[in-house]
Amino acid sequence: MRPVLTPRAAIRSLLLLIIVATFGLTGISLINKRSQTQPPQEKLPETDATLAMGGVQHMATRKGINEWSVDSESALYYEGKGQVILKKITCRYYEKGGGVITMTADEGTLDMASKDLQAKGNVVVKREGITLETDALFYSKSAQTIVSKTPVKLTDGQSVTTADTLSLDMTTQIFKLKGNVKGLIAPQSLERRDPLAP
Repeated sequence: MRPVLTPRAAIRSLLLLIIVATFGLTGISLINKRSQTQPPQEKLPETDATLAMGGVQHMATRKGINEWSVDSESALYYEGKGQVILKKITCRYYEKGGGVITMTADEGTLDMASKDLQAKGNVVVKREGITLETDALFYSKSAQTIVSKTPVKLTDGQSVTTADTLSLDMTTQIFKLKGNVKGLIAPQSLERRDPLAP
């Protein structure tokens, strides 16, 4: 039986897409605006990176309004590999209605050619009481998919759903949880109105 995309799952899918897009734009901005970053706050480890930066902070605005931001302990750009690696990252997407979507991870890697993104190590995505936790998320731009092949946990403060893997096809909007899918749905969670609903 094919899973049905619920409104809540659609919201989660949208959250993931926004965070992944934010992360991709951040990597591109870091390369394009590297001269505007703050000087390293601490000594970076020896590396064969083309460019190494410490204490990276970037805020993207449009018409004076904050759109998204990224903070990272360090950023390494490998020109030969065409990759940007960010350590201890926090990405925030500022919604027009005042909400904030936040993603944290130990490390993020952006492939500059394919625009594929991978966040790994304690990946947490949060928005208005909804939290997704996993050890790795991968976004394929060409396939338009977001995949986690590591165990995932979705919570909304009252309900918890876990699974071995997660996938989202952004073209078809099919959201799948596979392998040992378990859920605990509290009655209060069913009564709570979705803040994005009209």
